[in-house]
Amino acid sequence: MRPYGPGVRSPLRSADPGAGNVGETGVVRVTVATFNLRNGRGLDGRNLWWFRRRNALRVVLGLDADILALQEVRPGQLSWLRRRLADRYEMYAVGRDDGVRRGEHMVVAARRSIGAARAVVPRWFTDTPSVPGRHPDARFNRMALAVTFVIGGGSVDVVCTHLDERPGTAQRDAVTRLVGWHPGTAVLLGDFNCTIDDPVLAPLLACGYVDALAPLPAAGPGIATHHSFRGTIDGTRIDHILVPRSVRVVAGRIVHAHPPGPLPSDHWPVVAVLEFPDPATGDPATPA
Repeated sequence: MRPYGPGVRSPLRSADPGAGNVGETGVVRVTVATFNLRNGRGLDGRNLWWFRRRNALRVVLGLDADILALQEVRPGQLSWLRRRLADRYEMYAVGRDDGVRRGEHMVVAARRSIGAARAVVPRWFTDTPSVPGRHPDARFNRMALAVTFVIGGGSVDVVCTHLDERPGTAQRDAVTRLVGWHPGTAVLLGDFNCTIDDPVLAPLLACGYVDALAPLPAAGPGIATHHSFRGTIDGTRIDHILVPRSVRVVAGRIVHAHPPGPLPSDHWPVVAVLEFPDPATGDPATPA
C-alpha cells in the first residue's frame, strides 16, 4: 500500500508538468478525482464519520488531485475538511436542501494553483432547476454543481453530481437535464448510482462524453467503486469520470488502497489524468 499524506504525489502524475501548466505539446495536464465520502449522519456503527474522518482525509490528500469532486458531504464534514485543506484547495460547495448549507453538499475542490472559479452554478433535477427541490420519483433532493475554471486559457466546466439511487424516471430525467446543460462539453464527476453500460447513461455517451476508465468493464473483479463498508474491491462501477471527446485521458483508475484502520468511506475514489487542448497555442489534445 502506498503512503498517504501531504506532499505524496500520485503515481498517475509522474509526468505531470504541473496543474494548469502547458507542456511541450501545447496541452494542459490536470488530475481530477471523484469521491463519495458517505454522509456524516449515517447510522454506520464503527464506520461513523468521527472514527474514519482522518483516514478519509489521508485518502483525499493521497489522491493529489488538482480538481476533486466530493459527494454526500454534510455541513460538519465540510467545515472539518475545509480547515485541514485550506492551504491546498479552494472549496466550492452547495447544500442540496436549501442551496446554501443545509443537507448533503456537492463539493468541487480546486488546487489553489488552478485559480479562482469564474462561475459556480448549482442546478436541481426538477422542473425549476434554480430552486432547491426533489424530483417526484427521487428519494432526496438531487442536483449538479457546475464550477467553471480557466485551464490553459480556455473555460472548462467541472460538474459534481449524485444521481438518485432508485432506477427509473428520476435517474433518466437527471441525465436528460445534464445533456441539456452540458452537451458533451464538461468534465462530469460523481456517483451516478448506475454502471457505465446502463441505458440510463447512454444519452451522455451519445452526446459526446467518454468514460475516463474505459476499457474497464462495468463490473467484475477489482472493479467495485462502492462496498457498503465491507472493503471489497469486486463488484460494480457506479462512480464515474466522463469527459468530452476533445480531452485526452492519459490514465485512470479506481483507488482501492487505503490506510490501516477504519475504511475512509463506503465508496472508493476514482482518479483520471486529463490533457486539455490549449487554445493559446491552437494545439488540440489527442481525442480519447
